[in-house]
Amino acid sequence: MKVRGTSDAAVRTVTERVLGRLPGHRWLWILLWASVPMVSLFVNVITIRLTGDALGSNEFLDLLASRSSSLAPPR
Repeated sequence: MKVRGTSDAAVRTVTERVLGRLPGHRWLWILLWASVPMVSLFVNVITIRLTGDALGSNEFLDLLASRSSSLAPPR
């Protein structure tokens, strides 16, 4: 979509500008960024287990639900 009186660089989204400046393949950066919430879930679970606290099924489901909201596409 071309906006009258603007250059192509001004119309590009922030995401497109950031991905354009990163080295390597775009799909690799997108995959890496998309994996952050999943990795964060495992880091939280490991941290809870290392502290010696028991993580019951209800607590795990609560943690999973709070993390899955960050995985859901925006509405």
